[in-house]
Formats: sequence, structure tokens, C-alpha cells
Amino acid sequence: MVFSESGFRFDFSNCLSAYKADTITYHDLSAVDFVVETDENVVFIEVKNPDNPRSSTQSRKAFLDELLTNVYPYIISDKYKNVLLRTWARGEKFSKPIICVLILEFSEFKGSDREKLHEKIFNRLPFSLNKAEFGATKHFEKRFDLLSYEEFCSVFPMIMVSGEDLCENS
Repeated sequence: MVFSESGFRFDFSNCLSAYKADTITYHDLSAVDFVVETDENVVFIEVKNPDNPRSSTQSRKAFLDELLTNVYPYIISDKYKNVLLRTWARGEKFSKPIICVLILEFSEFKGSDREKLHEKIFNRLPFSLNKAEFGATKHFEKRFDLLSYEEFCSVFPMIMVSGEDLCENS
């Protein structure tokens, strides 16, 4: 199970399952890049890499402007929610706790800006779905990680990431 995204190669061979969620069309609902099942969790992974050498200066600036708006947290959080909605609409459920991850490799977006973005996205995620009234067999962990590629490799060592010399697991 090897996929490419944003100039990186993700090897999910050490995971129980993985699929590229944003290539599956389901009633025009956006989705995260990957849904991955590990021994402990289901991980929803969205990847953004404006530092990719193929990104133009203009696209990097446009993405920075987008990150600094109040709209971006809605766009990203909707991707996580839509994966849940698509799964439930097919009559399926996740059997393990769900963790949401945004891998953001962008040298121009650091420090307090990252902290503010993390808080805004975290506050938009549907952690209330943990309640039994929603019939959830497992739940959304009250966890959202906004990580660089190096941080991601440290937190999720079972997922091999390579490319652009930013992160190399062996």
C-alpha cells in the first residue's frame, strides 16, 4: 500500500489497511487524502506541502493567504467530517478510535500562526459524536495533530514517508 501525495511517498505496508479517500467520489463530498487503520486507531490524514519544489511562488502566496483567513479551518474540518458522513452513509462504522492529522510542510507558516490554525480546526471537529446517542461504536479521539513531516514520522513510525529529503524512515 504505497501512495504519492504532495511530493511525498507514503508506505502503509506496516498498517492494517489504507486507502486514498480523496479519489473516491461520493456525492461531491470532499475528503482527506488518506484513511489508515493501525493496530490502535483509524487515522484521517490530510497532506499540504507548499514547500514542495514544484509549487510556484504564486501558489505558495495564495495558500498562505488562504491559511490566514477564517475560511480555511472550515474547509479542512469539513474533509474530516465528510469521511465520517460517507462511511455512515454506506452503512459502515469505524471499529477503532479516530485521530485527525494535518501534515503541513510550509516554512512560511510557523509559530503562533500554526497554533491559531490548530485551535480553529480543533474547535470545528465533531468530538460530540462520541456520545452514545449517535450510536457510535467507537469514537473520535479528542485529538487533532497539526504536524510537520518530521513530527509525523516521529508520532506515526509505522507509516513510512519519503521524498524531498524532509523525512526518511527506514
